[in-house]
Amino acid sequence: MKSIEKAIYEIHKYGFFAQNLRDYLSKNFCNKDLKMYIQIKNIYDVYEFENTILKINQNISKIKNKNIYYMLLGLKMMSLFSIKDLDYIVYYKILKKSQKKCLQCQEIY
Repeated sequence: MKSIEKAIYEIHKYGFFAQNLRDYLSKNFCNKDLKMYIQIKNIYDVYEFENTILKINQNISKIKNKNIYYMLLGLKMMSLFSIKDLDYIVYYKILKKSQKKCLQCQEIY
């Protein structure tokens, strides 16, 4: 895979069944942000929502790629919702606000 975005697309294209692809990418892709996302996604996929939140909290400040940053915020929001923590609303608003910003940028070009 040549880009992080292409790798992320392939992971989400196959969803839960992309485990082999995630294993391959985590071993052979040199980008630290992508490796971190894959590790956290693997934790999320086995329904360990508390561990997912902890891992995101520990590593979110180290993420440099904005796409992965916002996807981790989305995972955190979904994990909070799954454990019935109302803080998910805060992350929903952050993601919604960032989406509006992105849509405004696309309208300009």
